[in-house]
Amino acid sequence: MSLPIECFALDVGRHEYLKVHIDDLNSLGLIPLISDDSFVGDDEDDELNEYKYAYLESDVDWGRFIKAAEFFNKEVVIDYDKLQETFDEQYDDYHDWMENLAGCFDEESISDCWDIVVKQPSIELQEHLKSEDDYDDYDDYDEEEEEEEY
Repeated sequence: MSLPIECFALDVGRHEYLKVHIDDLNSLGLIPLISDDSFVGDDEDDELNEYKYAYLESDVDWGRFIKAAEFFNKEVVIDYDKLQETFDEQYDDYHDWMENLAGCFDEESISDCWDIVVKQPSIELQEHLKSEDDYDDYDDYDEEEEEEEY
């Protein structure tokens, strides 16, 4: 069994993000499918802007990531506290945090800056992500899980 993909959740007030290593996104073939609503980090010393990590926006990309991980039978472990505590200590406003990020998610800059050969998503994965019989975003995913528990 493979190791789980470790991620970190962050609620900055107006949006929620999931911090995921670029290599994990690439192994799933997701880099070309991530929207420019997500961000990349570029600082080796700042866990809120960490080099080689993506900060996936919750409305679209977080859900795509979860669906892709499920498609490949990868376990995802999400820490909801670590980044949140750091953010709450350092920032009063999410705009201040966003100004520190390298910029919007961009496949070309990722492959150029980090010398990564971007894996293209399979047709099967693309079809799976388009399927309407599953959740469309992370928020729906949470609601479905909660509903099933009752």
